[in-house]
Amino acid sequence: MKKIALISALIIFASPSAFASNIEITEVFPNPEGPDKNNEWIEIYNNTSIEIDIKEYKINNKDLPNGKISPHTYAIIDNIPLKNSKNTLLLTNNQNQTIDSVTYPNVIESKSYTKALINNSSEWIWTTPSKNTQNPTFRKLTGRITDPPQKNHFYFNNLKIYFSKNFSTSLIKALFKKDQQFQITINEKKELIYFRIISSPKIKNKKQKSNLVNHALAILSFFTSILYQTIKSTASASLIQKEYPQTLHESSLHLGRTSG
Repeated sequence: MKKIALISALIIFASPSAFASNIEITEVFPNPEGPDKNNEWIEIYNNTSIEIDIKEYKINNKDLPNGKISPHTYAIIDNIPLKNSKNTLLLTNNQNQTIDSVTYPNVIESKSYTKALINNSSEWIWTTPSKNTQNPTFRKLTGRITDPPQKNHFYFNNLKIYFSKNFSTSLIKALFKKDQQFQITINEKKELIYFRIISSPKIKNKKQKSNLVNHALAILSFFTSILYQTIKSTASASLIQKEYPQTLHESSLHLGRTSG
């Protein structure tokens, strides 16, 4: 009797449902370039040392294809339609238990929402798809530009960082100023993926401060001028409407038909 009990315990322990929490969603590709149908997909991963049968597993109550996932292996699910707006995906096992979930925000075309490793911690980000392969690893750094940006690179805390295809040199030169503090995300090739400005350069002298104030006043003057012209035009239109109401009414109807 003891042997039978032991074997039963081993069978229960080794059953797929016991390891179900180790099947996880690792990547979502909801908005490919061109038609979405048959081109969007979800990547799941077997993070265990045993094969797992995903029969009767579901994502958002839609059945996954029947099959088994080998240990430490990815699988692509392409039979589930995905929204191109904020969406939550729930992965449930054959006992209807939720074993993983992910919520992605508004989508970016041709990018996948990926469970990446950033500074040794898992974090979801939009990045280049890595379908059926190990997800990318990134580093977050905080610091300052130590040399002006060049054609394809810049120095950040004296570390040479390269521009990825996501960024234009003109944009970087306009935004990246010396003495500004940034938080940047780079990939394994030391390519810039994201950046965030934490603080702007300090105004060093009165002349620089004066130039900044004058620039702000010029912008304010420009928008004030636009506002004045708008009010003036509105007042003129009101006066015309009082004097020639029928003519203005007919003209408005004509414009409405033309724009339609």
